[in-house]
Amino acid sequence: AITTDGRVLACPIAGEFLWNEMGNKIDALHSFKKVEIGEPCTSCDVYDICGGRCLFAYKERLWGDEGFRAVCRVTKHLIHQLEGVKGVVMEKLPQIEGEIDYPPFNNTTEIIP
Repeated sequence: AITTDGRVLACPIAGEFLWNEMGNKIDALHSFKKVEIGEPCTSCDVYDICGGRCLFAYKERLWGDEGFRAVCRVTKHLIHQLEGVKGVVMEKLPQIEGEIDYPPFNNTTEIIP
C-alpha cells in the first residue's frame, strides 16, 4: 500500500507500525526493505499454502503467543480437511463455477480466518 505521504507499506491496515514501512515511493525500488514472516511459520508443514497468514497478526501478536498458536492449529486443521476433499471439489467445480463469486479486488479480507 502507498500512503498519502508517500510511504510504501507491507500491510495496508498497520500504517503506524515501523516494521510495516518498506520505504518511500521517492526511494529507488532497491532501497525498500523486505518485511518477512519468520519462525514458527517458515518451518511449518503448511507454510507453502498458508504463507504465514496475516502479516499484522504475525508481527503484533495481539492475542499473545497462545492465541497465535491456536489460530495456527485451526488453520492447519482447515487446510488438512480441505486436502481430504480436494478431489471431490475439483470434480464438482465445473458444475458450480457460476455460483462462486469472489470479488475481483483485494479488500484485505483473509481467505483463511
